[in-house]
Amino acid sequence: MSLPESSQLTQKVRWQEEADTTIQHCLSLDHPQSFFLFAGAGSGKTGSLVAALDFARDSLGKKLFRDKRQIGVITYTNAAADEIIRRSKQFPCFSISTIHSFAWQLINPFQGDIKTWLTNKLQSDIKELEQGKSRSNAFEISQKCERLRKISISHRFTYSPTGANSGRDSLNHGEVISICADFLTRPLMQEIFISHYPILLIDESQDTRKELMEVFLGIQHRYPTQFMLGLFGDMMQRIYMDGKEHLADSIGDGWATPAKAINHRSPKRIIQLINAIRSESDDHRQSPREDAEEGAVRVFITNSTFADKEAFEQNVCRKMVDMTGDAAWSAPDANVKILTLEHKMASVRLGFADIYDAFDISKKLRSRAFEKLTSLNPKPQIRDLAFITEILLPLVHAHRMGDRFGVASILKTHSPLLQPVSENVHVDSELTRQVKGAKLASEALFRLWTDNADPTLKSIVSSLLDTNLLDVPDRLKHGAVTANEREMTGTSPEIHLVEEEGTDGIDSEERNKRQMAWAAFVNVPFSQLILFHQYIKGESLFDTHQGVKGLEFPRVMVILDDEAAGGHLFSYDKLFGAKSLTKIDKDNIRSNKDNSLTRTRRLFYVICSRAQESLAIVIYSVNPSQIRSTLLEKHIFAEDEIILSQ
Repeated sequence: MSLPESSQLTQKVRWQEEADTTIQHCLSLDHPQSFFLFAGAGSGKTGSLVAALDFARDSLGKKLFRDKRQIGVITYTNAAADEIIRRSKQFPCFSISTIHSFAWQLINPFQGDIKTWLTNKLQSDIKELEQGKSRSNAFEISQKCERLRKISISHRFTYSPTGANSGRDSLNHGEVISICADFLTRPLMQEIFISHYPILLIDESQDTRKELMEVFLGIQHRYPTQFMLGLFGDMMQRIYMDGKEHLADSIGDGWATPAKAINHRSPKRIIQLINAIRSESDDHRQSPREDAEEGAVRVFITNSTFADKEAFEQNVCRKMVDMTGDAAWSAPDANVKILTLEHKMASVRLGFADIYDAFDISKKLRSRAFEKLTSLNPKPQIRDLAFITEILLPLVHAHRMGDRFGVASILKTHSPLLQPVSENVHVDSELTRQVKGAKLASEALFRLWTDNADPTLKSIVSSLLDTNLLDVPDRLKHGAVTANEREMTGTSPEIHLVEEEGTDGIDSEERNKRQMAWAAFVNVPFSQLILFHQYIKGESLFDTHQGVKGLEFPRVMVILDDEAAGGHLFSYDKLFGAKSLTKIDKDNIRSNKDNSLTRTRRLFYVICSRAQESLAIVIYSVNPSQIRSTLLEKHIFAEDEIILSQ
């Protein structure tokens, strides 16, 4: 099938059409050809995926439906899956889901094999741990032995890709991926797989879990005439560590390699910039649309010890107004997306640093607490945080707005004081008693905000426990107990909590860290909870570099501050020559392994390519002059685009 050409089309537009046409030629049940579509930032990758599905529905749909087969489509996020399902008209022969949902769909029918896999894995882990002598090993062994005992009496395992998996028979996310990868190495399972999914399309393939990607590549290599693998992605946008390195080098000689060369998102100057950034990594280049604006880029460099960084960034916005003529830069709260390297930097600037510091006691807990909320995952997966965001914050907001009906509705749903009345009691008197009790308890709670006070979460929890107005989750409850005990005695009590998903196998040190984290968390003021909730909902002006992949904004301010970020995976000072490379960096570079330079360069490409109109890059460095010299030597920016403030 060929797309119609017109004398009005430029060569660039024909390249775009040729990429989609190439994919359509690959989509065949009789003569399949696997492909890797290079689709850089803003090139319309999702549009090509949907176009491929539209073509498959029209040309292969009847045969797929008759043979009860499907085309599998794996997306990176639930939001992407939802969007592709909508745009592909919910055709029943398309199985569109995230990698976790897809993996669970594959292994769910094989419950006996799941039990055997888990049993063997736990027994192997226990044997390995028994060779050690530490107390933490003993604790972990006891946990694994207990889970092994529970598995022995389990008959069916459960899993939710979007919910908390905390039950006795629940699998966690990592287990589902590992089990699926192992099952798909078995020849019989591979034959079952390709008989149902003759075509598999993977969006954001560069970030798809390495262990599963390698299995899919292996299946394609073994069955090239029966199974078609279509990869959509851009290796320059690989920003997560669990994707497969050098994926583009792993495809076979018979693969098609179409490319989309036009960036539909960004103006000309920003496309020039991102082409320059990626020139040290590969030969892919993008071109702007013929109607693209010129756009503007400026770099503001100062010392990492600059005293008032917030004031510096506000001044950058004022200068961007003058340089671009765009008055919207003067109101960054509403019109500018500010990207920071780590949640820590955003928490300081947005005013909830105490929450970050509390969860940072346990890095694993911090990672879960700061997971972004989406339309398909609208509440935190940690139950204690969900209690705050879904019950406590709405209750206090309703009270502050004078919404008595809202307060009553929340309490009617969640308060133990307002329970269904038994048939054995006088209904009117019991209802009166319950309402009076709830009224007194809520008044006691709301008094904490008298005279614009900002109570701590611990004070709020104590009030709720005193009155039983709401059921307080265990971690908040015991966090308050631990905080009080530490204040009085300087020591923490021994507390045993019901485990949540993701805590299986943690050692005693991590367990203590989490207990201390919750004890610190309950000491944060209520106002920070509001700001934190706005941040994880994506409603604040700040976001992280990794968190905006796939998004776009008219005006973007990128903040590069290695010292404040405190991480070790990324280093802009190293990338721009302000810091020397470590021995590990040099060894990884010599071995062609991923390293701090390649990781940081890819992340820099992703964040700069978010801008639709103008881009301001703020760099805090230990050596501002060297940063400027490097940027000029590499021809990434022009001299009049760099503003150096010593």
